[in-house]
Amino acid sequence: MEQWEVEWSRNHFNLLKLNAIWGVPRSGLIFRKVSDHELALDDLMPWTEEMGKGFTHGFDVPPTAKELKRCQIADFECIAERLKAARIKLSDPKGLLHD
Repeated sequence: MEQWEVEWSRNHFNLLKLNAIWGVPRSGLIFRKVSDHELALDDLMPWTEEMGKGFTHGFDVPPTAKELKRCQIADFECIAERLKAARIKLSDPKGLLHD
């Protein structure tokens, strides 16, 4: 990971007000700033049949619910690594990524 990624993460977090929501379009992760030192996973975009149909037409979307969840877990881990380097905790208090 590069330093600019850590700085971007810190700066982005600092722009969020307490209880602000941040949605990540590429994976459908929805976070809430819960304190001055923590971002929490608040919700997940669900997979839909329309996504599956889009995949069959060549769109860059996950073909199955299982694949969307795999992408969401990977993105959460990537974001968590950068936030940890910026001394910010990332949590999943509702256990949304673990069925």
